[in-house]
Amino acid sequence: MDLLAAHHGPHAPPRWHAEADQGGGRERARQGMVQIGQGAPPPGDPRAPEAIRSCARPLHMRPVRHSCSRGRRPQRQSLYCTARRHDGFSPVTEEESGPSHGGRTRLRARIRRPGDVNRPWRRRLAGAAAGIIGCQCRGAVLAPRNAARRARPASCFGSGSFTTDHAMATNDNVNRRDFLRGVTLASMGMGLLVEEITEAQQKPAEQPAGPPVNVGVIGLGPRGREILASLAKLGPGAPVVALCDTFQAPVFLKKATVLAPKAAVHSDYKVLLSQKDVQAVFVATPTHKHRQIVLDALQAGKHVYCEAPLAHTVEEAKAIAQAAKAAKTVFQAGLQQRCNGQTVHVSYFVRSGAAGKLAGARAQWHKRTSWRQTWPSSDREAELNWRLRRETSPGLLGEIAIHQFDIASWYFKNLPTAVTGFGGIMEYADGRTVHDTVQCVLEFPRNLRLLYDATLVNSFDDAYELFLGSDAALMLRDLRGWMFKEPGAGQLGWEVFARKDLLQVGKPENGTGLALGTGIALVADATKQLALGQEPGKVGTDVSRTALFQAVEVFIKSARAGKRVPVREPTTERPNPPLAPGAEEGYQATVVALKANEAALAGSRIEFQKDLFVL
Repeated sequence: MDLLAAHHGPHAPPRWHAEADQGGGRERARQGMVQIGQGAPPPGDPRAPEAIRSCARPLHMRPVRHSCSRGRRPQRQSLYCTARRHDGFSPVTEEESGPSHGGRTRLRARIRRPGDVNRPWRRRLAGAAAGIIGCQCRGAVLAPRNAARRARPASCFGSGSFTTDHAMATNDNVNRRDFLRGVTLASMGMGLLVEEITEAQQKPAEQPAGPPVNVGVIGLGPRGREILASLAKLGPGAPVVALCDTFQAPVFLKKATVLAPKAAVHSDYKVLLSQKDVQAVFVATPTHKHRQIVLDALQAGKHVYCEAPLAHTVEEAKAIAQAAKAAKTVFQAGLQQRCNGQTVHVSYFVRSGAAGKLAGARAQWHKRTSWRQTWPSSDREAELNWRLRRETSPGLLGEIAIHQFDIASWYFKNLPTAVTGFGGIMEYADGRTVHDTVQCVLEFPRNLRLLYDATLVNSFDDAYELFLGSDAALMLRDLRGWMFKEPGAGQLGWEVFARKDLLQVGKPENGTGLALGTGIALVADATKQLALGQEPGKVGTDVSRTALFQAVEVFIKSARAGKRVPVREPTTERPNPPLAPGAEEGYQATVVALKANEAALAGSRIEFQKDLFVL
């Protein structure tokens, strides 16, 4: 199929035509004037399909003058563009441009796929290739509105900050050979931008909720309330019908009941489990209380979401996992990063080899906080501070690092073989027996290592995961991700048009700072943005959908289906996305975190026996 941008003379019908003339044409180009489809109404016209209007709206062009090769109408405004395409549909295999009759410009982007010639997604793709993904131009640039403006610093990163430049500048080094090389690499799964476009075509913007899943929440502390807030966002599809906590002070309960005003409130979790309308339960109690609650919930025939770690000892974690595997209901471990669309998105880059040969990884979690809570009653205060005692708490490595360790095991496609840990109480000498600062090294097969540190003493540089490869470094910061390419690395094709975020300290241009690198933004939820007619490069990842919210949403879908469901919707390119984390994933992650904490407490090295991970 050919997507032809041409206008052969004044009487030819308009077809995929992007035009920039002198005078009024320049103004039309500046306003994003695009004609789409033979005989189709212009963008913005209510007669035009919504998908076309949403793609056409953001297109803006900055033309320059050049002489026509035929000598006719010299100094005519025209454009020369090459559109790039990558993913499982097969790449753009031909691009050509040149002056045509009347000095007008011709753009051809040939996309091959058997059958389905006139599907609406093709119109959407062409609009996206011209305006959303972007076009590499000679003599002109197609870019979003305000493309030349530089945004204010977007976020703290490393020892500096990001500034964003949306300009898609021309690149004279990108020729046909580089183009085809880029799309060949991209077709191997290394580029995912167009996958999001096709995914948007394969499902409606809003999926029907289906029958509601009645929910109970056990444990109404900070984590339980975060779960309730996520459930509230899901609306009528996940009504909270029961709440439970052993502490029944009105001032405490009010923080939860305001999020679930119609729920029955219990002090005994067994009463909640006996409530017949409860179909699924979230266990958000302190870690050392998980075991019996989860076992009883599974025995009662409830779907169970258990926060990570599963337990504070390996023995109790194994008991939970074994019962969950034997149950006929859904069990989901609270490894929320496995449900985080951003983490899943970046995993494709790591696991497909887009970063080159992996050399290792490092991660951290820094937050200035004591972990200590106060309450007028000494008994209640002791109960609140369970995290400060070794007998009830797996410490920073068990409560926090478990999620980051799990990402490393997932990305490396292997469980660790050994761990060496260190730690100490550096600041809070208040009677606690759990370290406030820890470091560890996780050893993996193929001589890979994860270097990790966490502290409650200092907040600098917050939290991240960084994977280092021979071609690029990939960094995750919860709902955001970047790729930092090595200077000699080959192009994957799509990154030429992606948003670039500059990592810097101070103002290097004034001699008072240092430019550390430029990250290519990896946007996970481009599907939703495209459906709304937005530009992923400008909007970025939807940070309102926290990792916890996504985990809660996946669990509700699993409970509704009666089985674990994929964390992302399957697509033609990605027909087998990962499933929601279950008993085995939860158990293995818990074992790694508990053994790391054990090594840090002893200041020693512990080797993992293979049978330790087997249920």
